[in-house]
Amino acid sequence: MNRLRKNTANILSISRPFLTAALMAFVIYLRHTDTAFPLWVAIAWALIAFTDALDGLIARSRWFGNTPSGATIDERMDKVAIIIALLVLGFLGQISLYFVLIMVGRDIAATVIRHRAAKLPKSPVRSAKFPGKAKTVLQCILIFAALLPTFSGQALTILLLSIITMIFSVASGMQILILAMNASNPKWLEGTQGRIGLPNWVSLARMALALVIPYIYAAQPFGSHSNFIAIVILITAISTDALDGWLARSRNEMTKVGKALDPLCDKIIFYPTAIGMFLASDATLLVPNFDVIVVQIIVYFSIFSIIIRDIGFVVWFALHGSKITTGMSASGWDKFRFITMCTWLAAMALALVTQEIPFGTYMAWTAFGASFLTGVLSWVTVGVSIERIKSVS
Repeated sequence: MNRLRKNTANILSISRPFLTAALMAFVIYLRHTDTAFPLWVAIAWALIAFTDALDGLIARSRWFGNTPSGATIDERMDKVAIIIALLVLGFLGQISLYFVLIMVGRDIAATVIRHRAAKLPKSPVRSAKFPGKAKTVLQCILIFAALLPTFSGQALTILLLSIITMIFSVASGMQILILAMNASNPKWLEGTQGRIGLPNWVSLARMALALVIPYIYAAQPFGSHSNFIAIVILITAISTDALDGWLARSRNEMTKVGKALDPLCDKIIFYPTAIGMFLASDATLLVPNFDVIVVQIIVYFSIFSIIIRDIGFVVWFALHGSKITTGMSASGWDKFRFITMCTWLAAMALALVTQEIPFGTYMAWTAFGASFLTGVLSWVTVGVSIERIKSVS
């Protein structure tokens, strides 16, 4: 009896995915029969989500008590229950599948990283941190909103909740990865006492925010205002590139992680945005005279050069980055290349908004020229990087 009492919290945690699966099966049945969701479905989810807090109270009580594996069971059952609900609602179209897949991918990756980091003597990722806890709460609220009977403004509410939740998911997931890396090799956050630091948080927020842009371009969720809203988000993401560097220098928090995050954030801003613009422009990128063979060759050369250079950077860093003990910040040529990439994105963004007037044509030509220059600089920066690697290795 005493053993059963101590496992009460664990039993409640384990029941959560099964209760969620049963509820989602009924939700699928309702959608299959074209029946509106009754209010009690959302309330049932709220009660299931409440058991996450309830099992914690039970585990901390003197009469019930807890087990050594209780925290791990609770955390993993939370993820399983939430993943089940998100995937069902994503495939039913209640929540955008784009955001669902990002959040589910994050949760799976975070679980794997935590499992591996738990083997380290002093792992800082065994328990959830603030952003991760906020992410879980936001996911539960998002699922609740998606299960409510249809109400005015529901689609916009779910979209905004999806965006905010995805941002917290990506940022907190990267936090887990960085802390695990630093636990294995303290040089990653050397000088910050193992803290992420404000400059790196700015980089992580920029990275997460950039992932919203391709969805807005591709899905056009704000109607005729979508391209303008995408420009605002793009400008915000790009402008913070200088902010995180300034903060790192002014706060004396120049870290190896920060030097790696800076180019990674640039790529995460560029590629999803470029893909979104590709879809929004019907696969032409609004390049004038795209049917001319010379123009096509220049466009394909630029795209090929940019992709090959960046894939090569990522692969090399994954294989050999740890050998450079102090990290390697961007060179002047890298920064120049980033400026041309930003010019390309900015001109394309303006061209999408103004394509019906002559100014849009000028912006399309500007984007074309900036893309070609970026392609050329891609090869230049490869040569520069090779020489710098030789000097610091």
